[in-house]
Amino acid sequence: MHQSQPAREIADEATKTLFTPVLNTLDWVDGLLADARDDRTPERKASWLGWAERWLQFAGKELDAVTELVQKYGGPKKVRTIK
Repeated sequence: MHQSQPAREIADEATKTLFTPVLNTLDWVDGLLADARDDRTPERKASWLGWAERWLQFAGKELDAVTELVQKYGGPKKVRTIK
């Protein structure tokens, strides 16, 4: 059985900066979905979810770019972290 690793926080400010657009976008989508009330019409809900999907795709592309950079410079084991 695989044991999960303890959560670590990224200590390197430059690396944190790389993740900021991804995290901000995810926070924005979370707020958007939290505002998706049940009293909306099906069409309005579909539009709302469409926007959320677009922004999630954007966050995924940003995460892919950051992951590529991290891999280029030695992978996750080379990123300074703190417990």
